[in-house]
Amino acid sequence: MILNIQSVFLTIFGLLGVLLAFIATFFFHYIVMGYTALTILDFLSLFLIVGIAADDMLLGIHSDDVGICWTWFVQRFKLGILV
Repeated sequence: MILNIQSVFLTIFGLLGVLLAFIATFFFHYIVMGYTALTILDFLSLFLIVGIAADDMLLGIHSDDVGICWTWFVQRFKLGILV
């Protein structure tokens, strides 16, 4: 992940965010809902929430690349050259 983001600072805080998402989900599962066993469906929902946190981190890092592509698309759209 550090090779993709190219920043130790963002990598550490991104992993911290994913870890906090895991801890919050685990807390909600055991303390708030009162479940004592972790079933396969519970594990999948936990995996999904941690995956969303990781995806949000990477989308936030690479959002400037999307802006550049979108600007290129809008310029070509205005000229009518989408082919």
